[in-house]
This record gives sequence, structure tokens and C-alpha cells, in this order.
Amino acid sequence: MVRGTVVGLCGIAMLAASGAARAEQDRPLLLPTHDVAVTYALDHQGPGAPKQAHVYYSAAANKLRLENPGEKEIIIFDRAARTTTMLMMRLHIYFQMPIDPETELGFMLTPDMKFERAGSETIAGHRCTDWTVQSSRITGTACITDDGVLLLGRGREGTAGGGVEAVAVSYAPQPAALFAPPPDFRKIDMAIAPEKPGR
Repeated sequence: MVRGTVVGLCGIAMLAASGAARAEQDRPLLLPTHDVAVTYALDHQGPGAPKQAHVYYSAAANKLRLENPGEKEIIIFDRAARTTTMLMMRLHIYFQMPIDPETELGFMLTPDMKFERAGSETIAGHRCTDWTVQSSRITGTACITDDGVLLLGRGREGTAGGGVEAVAVSYAPQPAALFAPPPDFRKIDMAIAPEKPGR
């Protein structure tokens, strides 16, 4: 599910990557400098695929929460701890695993990508700079604000392609509870294989 959600969000980018890159290096900021919540319209192939996504980012904690309306799962990326937490909302359980580099490349801008400035535009009431983006696996375009928020992304990885466009942006403080499992959720140890039927 993680991979499907990530590719569905965008072929090249979401909000967060390494904070090392700076705008004066003729590349965008890859990390928002403030807490932010963004609602995206999704454009990608696949029957029954979600059409909208909500992303919440905590600048202080360097954590990102990703959810699709009506979906049964919510994903939390903790980039400092290098962990992914999957919340199974209907079952009231969650599990954690290391951030998968393959998954991360599917939706995050990274410092080793090549960027070329390509103009500017206004999206969801916010000004952003257009960039062409290229890596060994991904090509596309992104429009990113001066403070590091992705407002528009289009990309392709192999035969898979898609995009996101912000329809609402809120620079409000994001509560810490958004980036942690609810206290009544039970943690599942992924190292323990489920028992086979009949045993």
C-alpha cells in the first residue's frame, strides 16, 4: 500500500527531503521552513485511485503525515528516525519499518537530482518557481515556493506517471498528535510472522 500511495501522489515529489540544499545553489529548498498543511488534487492512472490527498508537515519534528480521504491507512514519515509508521485506522493497530529508499525516491525531491529553473506561477494563492527535475530514474517538473512547499508536481518513473496540484495551503502550527499513533492503537511487531491457518 505504501508504494501505491506514494506513486499515486506523484511520480517525482512531495514535500520533504534533505535540508542541505539551499535556494542560492540554483535549486529549490527541499524542506519546508514552517509547519504547513496542504491539500492536493491527484492526477494519475488506475481505476479507483484516490483523487485527493492531505499532507501535514512539522518543521520542528521533521515529520510528514500523508492521508487520502476515505482510505483505511495513514502513513507517517519520521525523517530524523528514518522510520515509516503505518496506521490501520479501522483495526486500531499500527506498525513501523525503516524508510524504504526505493519508496522514498518515488515521491521525494532529493539533493542529487538535477534542477533547472523554468519560470514561475501562482497556485492555490501562493507564488512558486517552476523547475525541471531529473534523476537517474525520474523526470518531471515541480513548482516550489521560496520556503520549500511543493505546489505542483508532474513526473514519470518508467511507465508510471502522475502529478499533484495544491488546492489549499495552510501555514498553521501542526499538532504533535498528528505525527504519532493514537494512544489506543496497538503496535504490531512486523518481525513476527502471522500464524498459518490450521496450526
